Amino acid sequence: MQIVTVMSTQHDTALPDFQLGSLRDTFERDGFVIIRNLFREDEVNELRSQVDRYVRDVVPTLPKTAAFFDDYSKPETLRKMQSLDKHDDWFKGFMSEGKHVPLLEYFIRDGFVPQGLEWFNKLPYDKNFTPAHQDGFYWCRKPMIGCSLWIALDSVDESNACLYYARGSHKLGIMPHVSSNVLGFSQGLPDWDMKGPDAVACIMEPGDAIAHSAEVVHWSGVSTTDRSRRALATFCYGASTVRDEVAFARYKASLQAQLAAQDIDGKPVGT
Repeated sequence: MQIVTVMSTQHDTALPDFQLGSLRDTFERDGFVIIRNLFREDEVNELRSQVDRYVRDVVPTLPKTAAFFDDYSKPETLRKMQSLDKHDDWFKGFMSEGKHVPLLEYFIRDGFVPQGLEWFNKLPYDKNFTPAHQDGFYWCRKPMIGCSLWIALDSVDESNACLYYARGSHKLGIMPHVSSNVLGFSQGLPDWDMKGPDAVACIMEPGDAIAHSAEVVHWSGVSTTDRSRRALATFCYGASTVRDEVAFARYKASLQAQLAAQDIDGKPVGT
């Protein structure tokens, strides 16, 4: 199945000179679009450097609910960090002022309100899959206007658990999710056909990015290689939206129960 991508050629921090109309048309038709070379090599290196600093200096001070390890006694098992923009000034600036802001505003046809900045890793030979899910289920916004930008920091293919998208699934609206008991992805769509004809594997290089709707179904599999698969993701929702407090309370209750069952609490990572 063909994947529509858009190339970036601009070399500054402003909005790249894309054919924006075509870009948004693809995003609205498919629920996602790959943007090749959105970040230059030097920008990717800076992102990696800032992540390394954050892991070294900030993570030991965070609650365990903000940095997930398979084994908290083994730093190399770090698989996800949440809300980097809320714990660090550099990432706060990146989240609110980066080149993704006008791009995502253009996609969602609304103002950009930061939901959070996260870092993901698939560990070498990682046997943990990411369940099929919709980001919007976690956010509980009314109306559901939101978008994510997933930025590759490593080369990504099927062997190290690339992202898959169900093309056009955003048109189905937010569907009921159930508890997944997967660390970092507490809700999922257990009956989703991940081998269906609309499943698209997204092969990426460092600096490529995927913009996807809060309503599109996506997932990833396991890793069969010794390569990591690191990425940063910015999440936002539209300024015109409000939170559905009943739905959010239901989601939070499920999340807290799963964290408690995995003995993950608010104590600092370094304790």
